Amino acid sequence: MRGAHLSIYVGVLVFLGVTEHVYSKVSINEPILQGMKHLKSCTARESCLQENASDLFSAWFNLGLIEEAEEVRQAALDVIVDRSHRQELGAIIRERAVNAMKCVEAGGKHCMVSLIIMTLHAKRYNIEVPGLESMKGFDVSPALESILSGQVREGHPEPSTFDHVIVVAYAAHLAGYSIPGWEPHKLLGAVYEEGFEMPLNDGGTQKVTVGPVYLPSSSGRYRDEIWMVMHIIYIACEFGFYQLPADILNREVSHLLDSLPVAVQNQDTEMVGEVLDCLETAGKPAIGPNGLEAMHSAKLWLVSMQQKAPIS
Repeated sequence: MRGAHLSIYVGVLVFLGVTEHVYSKVSINEPILQGMKHLKSCTARESCLQENASDLFSAWFNLGLIEEAEEVRQAALDVIVDRSHRQELGAIIRERAVNAMKCVEAGGKHCMVSLIIMTLHAKRYNIEVPGLESMKGFDVSPALESILSGQVREGHPEPSTFDHVIVVAYAAHLAGYSIPGWEPHKLLGAVYEEGFEMPLNDGGTQKVTVGPVYLPSSSGRYRDEIWMVMHIIYIACEFGFYQLPADILNREVSHLLDSLPVAVQNQDTEMVGEVLDCLETAGKPAIGPNGLEAMHSAKLWLVSMQQKAPIS
């Protein structure tokens, strides 16, 4: 999906773009600004923008929220408010939102996920889409049912499937859609013994759980599971509004810490960046001193990899 070296910049930007820490041996602005050149180049190319639109919408929005690095924040805002870029971004959001609305109104349940995501982007970028506001409050739970229903074996979903569900549910929550029975806090119950009671078409429910033992790094589904665990933590702490208490989601935090040396060994820059950002979001009480030391080593490795990657 991403062009050459884009995953390196995504990984570096995800971590460095949201952390408020500046390390003595690393200038935080320089690697972000270098990575942003690559994102800006992609945004300026029609084919790259169309292919990576949703990732780019999220990246520029998140970078524009950084208060600790004014130069970075301003560079992102310059892209967002630039008339030509704004027209292009707005046109894509508007076109995709309108197409999704038409599809949903015609009974296409498969278009609901696109409607949710485009509504969220329109809200973030303050893009007016005729008719979109009237969709607020619309029950989009069938979209979540279509993702998870039939994909649960003995009460356990595939990691990528559950990851998809919780991300879409959280986006629907932020965008203002109704998802009765599928609210994010209810879905997070799957991490605990009581499980998530998945609503069924016949009016009943089915218990869904994840874990309690996570996959080894040798598993072909390991990477999918890491992303699922990260989104569990992100949603539990509202993407940084709260820190996790030391006694919450210990199993998930430990699993992410264990994944760092695996990702470094595999030179998986995107995964290292994402995991570091997630752990920073979880907070020091949940991580502990040993975890902080492991994170510091991974941070230095990630920046060294970014410095080696050419802009293309």
